Amino acid sequence: MPYADTAALSVDGPFIDRVNVCAFQEATKFADDARPEFVALATDVITTNTPGALVRAVCNSPGFDTKYADAGRDQTAITDGDLLSATDTVWPEVAAMLHPDLVGGA
Repeated sequence: MPYADTAALSVDGPFIDRVNVCAFQEATKFADDARPEFVALATDVITTNTPGALVRAVCNSPGFDTKYADAGRDQTAITDGDLLSATDTVWPEVAAMLHPDLVGGA
């Protein structure tokens, strides 16, 4: 993975805007989830902003660096479907990392 491409993606303003919108929409879905760590991350996203850990995890999703680089660092090469899938994939990991005290229904 070329770190330069992932690093560039992680500060690409329009891409970060898209990550924030996607995360907010998913947070509204997870706000009533049975898993307390999911609810805690949803609350973080809704009440403050998308945590940097979630943004970085999405940016590091498999294939994002290649799509971004192959398109001349055009963030639109990463589709909204890609972004939604990545957000849903990393949500459990990021929720557990940021709220370990809540994992397992604590």
